[in-house]
Amino acid sequence: MVAFVARFAVATDDSQWIHVDAERAARGLFGTTIAHGFLTLLLCVPMLSEVLPRSSGMVVNYGVNRVRFPAAVPSEARVRGRFRVLSVEAASGGERVAIRRERGVRRRRKAGLRGGARPLDSVLTSAGGVGQVC
Repeated sequence: MVAFVARFAVATDDSQWIHVDAERAARGLFGTTIAHGFLTLLLCVPMLSEVLPRSSGMVVNYGVNRVRFPAAVPSEARVRGRFRVLSVEAASGGERVAIRRERGVRRRRKAGLRGGARPLDSVLTSAGGVGQVC
């Protein structure tokens, strides 16, 4: 994911050293480079495409509710996601689906960082065909 973080930094014009300068970041608060918060949110799109049913209709991103980034995600971490449907409501032209995303981060033990997975919750909503959320 390190190369992905670097490409995201260029695409978003956010090349802050905590994301792209491994040498300086090693001496910083997190002990390594970290992913951008919005990059970690973006990762739900390919994860959801693996679990949502395929639709011949259009899927529209309606928005995101209550998103927080309470923990840094090291650039070398492996990110995984789990999704739970909270509700499905009729909407003009389709359905509005509310999904809770729980994201965990698996990383190697490293000085200054806790190992294991850390859940991160956000409620995401969408309208349209099946309702891809993100």
